[in-house]
Amino acid sequence: MKRILIVLGAALLALPLAAQEQLYGGIGRGSAINPGALVVIDQTTGIATVLADPIDPGGLTGLAFLPDGRLFGTTIEGFGTTSTLVQLDPDTGALIAVVGPVTAGAMGPAISIADLAVQPSTGLLFAIRANADGAGLGGELYTIDPTTAVATLIGDTGTGVGLGLAFTPDGMLYHTSGSQLDVLNPADASVITTIPFSLGISIDGLASRPSDGILFGTRTFPPSEEIYTIVPATGVMTLVGSTLAGHPSDLAFRPIQPIIEIPTLSHAGLLLLVLVLAGLGVVAMRRL
Repeated sequence: MKRILIVLGAALLALPLAAQEQLYGGIGRGSAINPGALVVIDQTTGIATVLADPIDPGGLTGLAFLPDGRLFGTTIEGFGTTSTLVQLDPDTGALIAVVGPVTAGAMGPAISIADLAVQPSTGLLFAIRANADGAGLGGELYTIDPTTAVATLIGDTGTGVGLGLAFTPDGMLYHTSGSQLDVLNPADASVITTIPFSLGISIDGLASRPSDGILFGTRTFPPSEEIYTIVPATGVMTLVGSTLAGHPSDLAFRPIQPIIEIPTLSHAGLLLLVLVLAGLGVVAMRRL
């Protein structure tokens, strides 16, 4: 009987793993409260919980998880300033490392970044340029080396703005330019097609939920604490709610963290299990 219980225990430990998705936000520099804070956002209510404020002064403009679970962000202190690439602790919100200023090329000038996104097929860190550096080059698309903060230019979207950037699980790259969603070619930054938002409002931060590809976006202008879901194929928007913790300039979903899923048995299943165990127990007793 003891051996039976050991086998059952081992079977429980080998149960399938369930996926758990968490939505993170980086509060922007222009937020009335908590600028620079890292938050976790409830996907059904929009309410955010502040983990910590690792960026002071300034705010988080970009936020992205690499496939290995490392969390990176970009900062901006205000207009006329450039961005710094930082690594954050997703569990505590603490600053792990300052990688360095984001530069256009190894020997190029420092630039400002509006948003970050990771390409699912390659794990490359993509970025959209902001206009905060005063160069008037907002909308340029880059990849960034997370070990050096050196940005490599892919091309210019021609939109003139940074705002939101996100890859969906199928590899499609989306960019928000005001009250519309642009589908970008990740190879050259060209706009393939444009989809107007159903509510006609401007979206700033953007992220795609890995399980279904639904986009989550943050409103650009007041009430800028609002979180929306967006159907990427149609632009249909639905209000989720307000963060109550400030304006997230970017959003990011944490890579799926496995947790043990304990199944619940039906009454019939439980009865069958009891009968099987009882039968095995009788057989074991007869062999004594």
